[in-house]
Amino acid sequence: MIAHSDLHIHTKASDGKAHPREVVLRARAVGLDVIAITDHDTFAGSVIARRHAGDGVPLIIAGAEVRTVWGDVLVLCRNPIPVIKDPRTLRELADDNGCVLIPAHPFDVMRLGIGWRIRENLWDCVECFNMSSDPITNIMAWTHCRASGKPCVACSDAHVLEMVGVARTLIEVPDLTLDDVLESLRKGLVTPRPKYSVTGLARKVAWGIQRKLHGHTRYPALDEDLYLKTA
Repeated sequence: MIAHSDLHIHTKASDGKAHPREVVLRARAVGLDVIAITDHDTFAGSVIARRHAGDGVPLIIAGAEVRTVWGDVLVLCRNPIPVIKDPRTLRELADDNGCVLIPAHPFDVMRLGIGWRIRENLWDCVECFNMSSDPITNIMAWTHCRASGKPCVACSDAHVLEMVGVARTLIEVPDLTLDDVLESLRKGLVTPRPKYSVTGLARKVAWGIQRKLHGHTRYPALDEDLYLKTA
């Protein structure tokens, strides 16, 4: 089967606008089978999303966008793992736990991509299209994937609900399970579907301005029960 996925989404667990339960509902509404909520340096958003998704669709990958010493890397796992800043140690931990590592917006200098470190033999896929990145850096990542044969994924990097699933990746899986999805990512059984949304990007900019003007409290990542009660 072909699973529609968005592997890079943020929530209130870091700097996104929506609660994880709202992201789950939005993902269902736009026809996503798999999502990875990848809040900055925490798996908490994905853990909370699983509580709301239950056993239904979308399937929730435990995810985080880790700020490594080289730059941002998406870490996608069956279950949360410790956040490690050293990429080589992170690779070892990922291997031990069946995780997938994907450099996020690699050539976007303004958003701390890892740049030409994507040539390191540490990554399962490369985010070759990020809806929040400019076309030039996306083309650079896309061109690298074409030249190197590295599997390429397209993601929304959603910080607001209107962005969820606009850019997506089709994943070929025998069945819709976490193990099958992660294995297909490792094997490169992916087809990127890049797309920009003017409305989505405008809402993201508006949210960024609102955060700067009025502040945005990132809840304590380890206090998930309190967050569920107060969000």
